[in-house]
Amino acid sequence: MKFMKLKNSLQTKIGIYFILFALVIINSIGWVLYYQSEKYFDEELGINLQYIAKASAKLVDSDLFSYLKIGSERGKFYKSLSEPLRKLQKSFGLKRVYIVNNHYNLLLDSDPNGKVGETIPHLESNLVELQMSKKGAAVRSTLYRAYDGKLYKSAFAPVKNKKGKVVALACVDASPAYLNVINKIEDFVLLLNLISLITAILISLLLARTIVNPIKALAAAAQRVSKGNYEIPVQIKSKDELGFLGNIFNLMQENIRGNEQKVKELSAAVAHEIRNPLNSISLYLGLLKRTLKRENQSVESVEKIQKEIETLNNIVADFLYFSRRPELKKTKFKVSELFEESLFLANDKIIRKKIEVKTVIIPQNLMVNGDKTQLKQAVLNLIINGVQAMDCCGKLELSAFDKEGKINIQIIDNGSGIEGKNIKKIFEPFFSKRSNGTGLGLAIVSNIIAQHNGTIIVESKVGHGAKFLIRLPYEEAV
Repeated sequence: MKFMKLKNSLQTKIGIYFILFALVIINSIGWVLYYQSEKYFDEELGINLQYIAKASAKLVDSDLFSYLKIGSERGKFYKSLSEPLRKLQKSFGLKRVYIVNNHYNLLLDSDPNGKVGETIPHLESNLVELQMSKKGAAVRSTLYRAYDGKLYKSAFAPVKNKKGKVVALACVDASPAYLNVINKIEDFVLLLNLISLITAILISLLLARTIVNPIKALAAAAQRVSKGNYEIPVQIKSKDELGFLGNIFNLMQENIRGNEQKVKELSAAVAHEIRNPLNSISLYLGLLKRTLKRENQSVESVEKIQKEIETLNNIVADFLYFSRRPELKKTKFKVSELFEESLFLANDKIIRKKIEVKTVIIPQNLMVNGDKTQLKQAVLNLIINGVQAMDCCGKLELSAFDKEGKINIQIIDNGSGIEGKNIKKIFEPFFSKRSNGTGLGLAIVSNIIAQHNGTIIVESKVGHGAKFLIRLPYEEAV
């Protein structure tokens, strides 16, 4: 579960980082292009409007302005004067061409709805440009968005009389069709960002999988190796660094597998070489013992030698079991069978010390799915460990129950207990506090439980016995 969270976290981070990176780059490029385009468009449109404003200033006769009064727009005289402005508007596709006096009141207008003497509201935003134009300069306004939300761009040119005095101002407003180009560029940038976001998400998913899946395969392989499985190679097809890492990992597995096989072969050879003379010694001691009995001589020394030989045989047997780590052969069986068979194998030791044994299984037909031989070995080792820790007439309890989705197996004794400083060491190979102990019994138990994806917990206090709790995952049990 922790690995899955780690994988999802890595994949999410890669996706988020890539999306943010793509958005920052594309968004920056898009808005830079937008502002550059706006600046270029503003400049070119302003120059053109400025030329048109100059042209419109030359099309009108300023001496006739004195005849224009409020209401003149309804007469033929006004229409004849404003006709050149309407033609200019139509020719260049402008929004409006008009003439205002020095007080910014309307004199002539290409718009048929314009009225002599009225004020033009948006001119208030161009007072600086109007003042410059009154001084004799043709100027253009900057592109701006007014209170009504619309874009405006205008140009102004002075209208002079025959004496060269500025008596009016020619004004030109750009067409909405031209100004909408800016809005379209802005919309295009927004659309580009949306498309970029979708594309970045799709690419990030592909990129994240390309990176995360090989890492996931390596992590899964590492988990298998940690459990002693070196047989399945990592399948990474990429030719990059991850593929190289996968190849190195496979090579490492092959080396470990080869070294493990050599260790197994060496262990078997050493055990064979040790057991052969031990068997011969045991045979001759048996003969010697019978001879000494017939001759009524002491056999105590012979019995001690035989006991030491038995200890050596146990060490060899435990060492072979520990080094070989046989593969699991799972079957479904009752926990009650596990307890009965384990207690049967330890029966002599239990009877010898007059140990009281109690078994509790809830429910009685509780089943476990695992390697029966190996689990029996683990339970037997814990039983023997408990028996050895107790004096005569001790108590041993074996219990099993289903709790929190796990199969729980407990072996409790009321023996001498374990010192706190030794609790973490008891599962280490060759650690033993008994002079005749091999130090491999509990190490074997730990390995067997780990192979079943389980855990083993120890609780103990000196003089108050010990409790060993085995917990097997629910998916391993039925």
